[in-house]
Amino acid sequence: MASRVLKIVIGVLIAAVIIVAVFFGVKTVRKLFIAQNTQESTLVQSGNLGGNLYNGGSFCEKNGLVYFANPNDSYKLYSMTVFGSEQTKLCDDSVAYINVDDNYIYYTRRAGAQSDSEDFMGLSSLYQYALCRVDLDGKNVVVLDNDPCMYACLVDNNIYYMHYDDDNASRVYRIGIDGTNRQVVSEGQSFTCSAFNGVLYYNGTLNDHNLYALDNATDQVTSLYAGNAWQPTYSDGYLYFLNLNDDYSICKINLTTYEAQTIVTDSVENFNVYGGTIYYQTMSGDVGLYRCDTNGNNKEFVYSGNCCEINITSGYVYFRLYENEDVFYMTPTNSDVDVTVFVPALGVIE
Repeated sequence: MASRVLKIVIGVLIAAVIIVAVFFGVKTVRKLFIAQNTQESTLVQSGNLGGNLYNGGSFCEKNGLVYFANPNDSYKLYSMTVFGSEQTKLCDDSVAYINVDDNYIYYTRRAGAQSDSEDFMGLSSLYQYALCRVDLDGKNVVVLDNDPCMYACLVDNNIYYMHYDDDNASRVYRIGIDGTNRQVVSEGQSFTCSAFNGVLYYNGTLNDHNLYALDNATDQVTSLYAGNAWQPTYSDGYLYFLNLNDDYSICKINLTTYEAQTIVTDSVENFNVYGGTIYYQTMSGDVGLYRCDTNGNNKEFVYSGNCCEINITSGYVYFRLYENEDVFYMTPTNSDVDVTVFVPALGVIE
């Protein structure tokens, strides 16, 4: 009898161990599984438009939705349709440099004002820290890098970004979307914003301001253009950039022939490109936001003042004035200029 009882007890214990092992094994598999971007996904520019990321990355369009930092809710992460309906609060992180793929949202957290001694890249009012990943529904926030980060750009299954630490100041890092293989890519403050088809485009900052291309798959760096260039932005086979030797005019270089040409002769502070249109902020004359086609023709006035954070989706162009961080304006992307105030709703996390 005692032997039978002992066998039963042992059997129950073995079953319990198996159940526990399977339970935790499943949890471990779920924790380790990170959906990877397929080869087809490299045919999109990156996790966001390069011009959007140069302009703070507050808006990002993917699969019919716009993910945005809500200025009416301390820049918390929201989503909406392209034309502004179905606004939904996703999580309580205040965000910048938003990137999106088919599975996740990536961003850097945005904190409040810091003291001058804590200033990172001169942006004390928008101090950036912690590179994060979250599911598309706003669940399961994962910190990929807890150090101060800026200019995050998704390229295939890696994120390139500017990383800061007290020992080395600012350097370009790369990390996998699963949080592995964090490594230094280059010294100095290169702005990692514009990518297409697995290639990251950037200008030099340490020894020159030439234009370069970095292949994410091979780590091969190719020199594209020798000059004094700034903010290269890929669009439809061209790199658009500011020519610092020509009073900050906008130029473009054909990535097949490598021929460069000037298309906007105004002195430009920042710009963005979408489809066949360039939106740009001037620094002299009648200072304001303008737009023209990508050949520099059909110049059109958009808004007066010192505009910044020019973010573009297929529905609207969003921007704000330097002196007011909390009010964004919007105008239709593909029709007549009609500037109105962007007034997103306040939401609660469902």
